[in-house]
Amino acid sequence: MAIFSNKGSAKRHTNSRRIVRVAAGWRIVCLLSAVILSAATFQDSLASDETLHVNDATIVMPVRSARVMAGYATLMNHSQSTQTLVSVSSDVFKRVEMHKSVIENDVAKMRKQPELTIPSHGELKLEQGGLHFMLMQPARQLNAGDKVTLVFNFDNGKKQSIEFNVVPLTHQSGDHAATHKSESNNHDYHNSDWKADHGNHGTDKTTRE
Repeated sequence: MAIFSNKGSAKRHTNSRRIVRVAAGWRIVCLLSAVILSAATFQDSLASDETLHVNDATIVMPVRSARVMAGYATLMNHSQSTQTLVSVSSDVFKRVEMHKSVIENDVAKMRKQPELTIPSHGELKLEQGGLHFMLMQPARQLNAGDKVTLVFNFDNGKKQSIEFNVVPLTHQSGDHAATHKSESNNHDYHNSDWKADHGNHGTDKTTRE
């Protein structure tokens, strides 16, 4: 009878150890899962803090001594949420606006954009003949090779400083250079603060809305 009791006790002890090992295994699995989740969350947080990756950030020199320039870039959003750019500022320019070039009834128009939306894991190109930054009234003379910081302001209150390179017009390809020349001239003409400096181009059909 004593031998039987010892066997039963040993069996129960063995089962208990198995339960302990299984429980310990599950705790390890849960711990690893928590670590992986935390790492993923931290990584996404870093991407969110960075807000946007910006490539080819350039400001093109005007074709003449204009007080208005155009800025271009590729805005890439690697975060999990849509990023909405609501304004841009710079201590080098009195005013920066977001514009889009459109052609309607053979008339080129520059339309001010209230915001720019960059979808999650997507990108938005600011390029000649399309979306671009209108940079008005520089505080100092800019030359090719200079670097200018623009501050992006987002709808969630975040700010991001981006360095733009000032490049000569010849930096652009032929078609793009011609388009930028038109954009720069059109902006210059329709900037009311500087109309007096550049006279009345009566034949210019471009309007800015």
